[in-house]
Amino acid sequence: MGKIGSGKTLLLDGILAEITKTSGIIAVNDDHKGFGYVKQNPWLQRGTIRDNILFGKPYDHNKYK
Repeated sequence: MGKIGSGKTLLLDGILAEITKTSGIIAVNDDHKGFGYVKQNPWLQRGTIRDNILFGKPYDHNKYK
């Protein structure tokens, strides 16, 4: 968790060997147990901002007040 551009994704890409390491060591504690990672790919559907928040669900004025 951190600010945009702080290196969160770069760190994960380094652990997963998705980028080329130029120097140093990358170590994962207990890597023999394995881990899962699902990369987020932001996208917008065609429509209004409200459509992109609700994803087809009904609008509840009190919830979004």
